[in-house]
Amino acid sequence: YVIPHGLFNYSYKKNKFKKNPLNILFFGRILPYKGLNNLLDAFEDIEAKHEHVKLQIIGYGDLSNHKTRLEKLKNVFVFNKWVSEDMVGKFFSEAYIVVLPYNNASQSGVIATAYAFGVPVIINPVGGLSEQVIHEETGLISKGMNPKHLSNSILRLIENEDLYKKICKNIKIYSSKK
Repeated sequence: YVIPHGLFNYSYKKNKFKKNPLNILFFGRILPYKGLNNLLDAFEDIEAKHEHVKLQIIGYGDLSNHKTRLEKLKNVFVFNKWVSEDMVGKFFSEAYIVVLPYNNASQSGVIATAYAFGVPVIINPVGGLSEQVIHEETGLISKGMNPKHLSNSILRLIENEDLYKKICKNIKIYSSKK
């Protein structure tokens, strides 16, 4: 039996198509299995090609292993605190793309929340996450687990406006059926 993860709305204004600045969102508890190290490596490549792209790291956890890299990157905003329910919508409404660079996972409420706000997601091909994302319809599943695969997927959505708009439209249809 499969019971899909429900959508989370958080009663906040819905995301509008935003071109500038492009905000990539990493949301949730910061734990080793969530692959933040891969996202930071990928973001170095993205930032070198698109200086206007921003990365938001939102959530509580130990960032000490990432301190040097975070200081080196220019366009990274970190909110390293527990996020109250009334603040969740703010971060998702500002997101252009939500990225889950997880090394393993069974499912994620982050994907459901992104869909509720009409935001495309990019995931690594792990566990049940691949069942929550329809490749090229509600997001992208990177071709592999390394930072280069992740940056290629992110760049694909940043640089292909038609694909981005198609996915946003499909998310609206998909989430209205759930």
